[in-house]
Amino acid sequence: MGNCPLTFCPPSNNRGDGRHRFRPYKPSPDDWASTGRYAAETPSNLDLEFDLCIINNPFCLIDAGDLVVHSVNFLIDKNSRFHNTDKYFLSNRSISPKLIVRRGQPFELRITFERRFRYSEDVVSFVFIVKGNNKTEIIVPILDERNARRLSLVSESRWSARIVSVENRIMVVEINSSVDAIIGEYRMVIDTRSPNRIDDSYYSNPISESFYILFNPWNRNDSVYMKDKFWREEYILNDQGIIWRGTHDQMKSTHWNFAQFEENILEACLYALANIGKLKPADRNDPIKVCRHIGAIVNSVDDKGIVVGNWDEKFHGGTPPTDWHGSDAILQKYYHTKKSVKYGQCWVFSGVTCTSKFSFHHSYKLSHFNRMK
Repeated sequence: MGNCPLTFCPPSNNRGDGRHRFRPYKPSPDDWASTGRYAAETPSNLDLEFDLCIINNPFCLIDAGDLVVHSVNFLIDKNSRFHNTDKYFLSNRSISPKLIVRRGQPFELRITFERRFRYSEDVVSFVFIVKGNNKTEIIVPILDERNARRLSLVSESRWSARIVSVENRIMVVEINSSVDAIIGEYRMVIDTRSPNRIDDSYYSNPISESFYILFNPWNRNDSVYMKDKFWREEYILNDQGIIWRGTHDQMKSTHWNFAQFEENILEACLYALANIGKLKPADRNDPIKVCRHIGAIVNSVDDKGIVVGNWDEKFHGGTPPTDWHGSDAILQKYYHTKKSVKYGQCWVFSGVTCTSKFSFHHSYKLSHFNRMK
């Protein structure tokens, strides 16, 4: 391979025409000593060597490497604070934390490629796929001066992406979901292309980590917008409250842990919507349809819902309704067993319904009504 400084880097596959593609990979320290393959831990001057390789070797010129994604940092701490989702257990757990963001509000990703991003040659776009709806793909190209005509189309009603910064192999991008985006769990694919190269190389990078999008009461263009800061703090961020039960002339207050941020609560609510309420992913952008389905799935009488009602004062085989003091134990048990939880009465239904609405962060009027029961 002539004077190419990467002669020690063997080709990973033959294209059938005598030319090779190089497939860099992440080595261990011992690998670098023996093979010198290009990765995140390689010497900082390797980009210069890689450029020399292109100049000195025709094989490198054919394909100096597809623009392959090495890793994606979802910047969970930063984005969670900005999106008021930093209380969620799902985004704070020590193993495999997940990004949770709000629709119509930008968030950042830090992408590390396996070679340097070349602004004049490389094009990056994103594909977002709602879990459970593989037929719908949201394709979002990065908008910059190369496609300036499209910049005028960027608004909160559309998905968009832009480059915040590029330094060597690291690109920071800002993604903005549409203000009426579907709520739920998303998968992401990063597509890269080099149209100015000899072979117009294209590479698809599926990202293993998923993330979540919720309604956005902080966005005035979202249909669930709450103008009053007190409303948002009380009905969205507060996870403790009182539910009233009894009769109009003999009321009793019950402390309730709504637990919307606790372990498996968001996942349980999404599971129930999809598998019990049978709410189509395409309809999960509409808070009215979501509310109606939540109202139906809480009661086991409707489609084998979350809680079994019992007013007979015989609670064998289950928990007496008066022993429940929060939604967490109910929803966690339901999510674990995928079976209706025994037993509940009207105030229990109210608490669980309220938690489900809190989890998606919308409909403060209904939540207020439930908490006053």
